[in-house]
Amino acid sequence: MIFPPHCKFVGVANGTPCGRDKAYFLTRYIVRETPGGTEVIEVKTDPEETGLLRTVLSSRVLAAGDEVYHYPEPVNVQDRTFLVTEAMRSGYRCTIFSGYGEQTTFVIDPDLSGFLRIHVYDI
Repeated sequence: MIFPPHCKFVGVANGTPCGRDKAYFLTRYIVRETPGGTEVIEVKTDPEETGLLRTVLSSRVLAAGDEVYHYPEPVNVQDRTFLVTEAMRSGYRCTIFSGYGEQTTFVIDPDLSGFLRIHVYDI
């Protein structure tokens, strides 16, 4: 399962520049619209550089086109269990979520097996 630890690591690009040459220093993933549909791209930037925009050393497409589903309504992007559950329910390999404040995150290959279920009893 690929699930960014926080939405601050996910950038959104519509048009150019699209993260192929430079990316914001916190960006690890880019969600971008293409004529063939939405792509989710993983980018690695130069850790030796300083400044807000850094050179992209490598990139790879994690999901694209028919594999990608946009969740239809804003959600709490901090509720990780909800996000993974809804991603599994969608039936798509990758589900992209938008938060109430326009944050973006995604879940690829959702799997709840890494989550711990805790039952709390009031004593």
